[in-house]
Amino acid sequence: MKWNNYLFFANVTIGSTVYQTRIYWSNLRDDTTFSAINWIEISMLDGQPITGIFALADRLVIFKERSIFNIFFT
Repeated sequence: MKWNNYLFFANVTIGSTVYQTRIYWSNLRDDTTFSAINWIEISMLDGQPITGIFALADRLVIFKERSIFNIFFT
């Protein structure tokens, strides 16, 4: 999903490793380049994978099976 000049991916597989609770984002205004440090875990110990992401005004809403989180950029 594109939002706020970034490209976001959630619940990803990199190589053969699955990261169900991670969100990765691209470099600013460059949706083809991703830095190794541009990711965040969303409540990784709750046992719920990320099921969706949605841009809503000034936030990115993260949906999990039984939870909802907001990410704000400053």
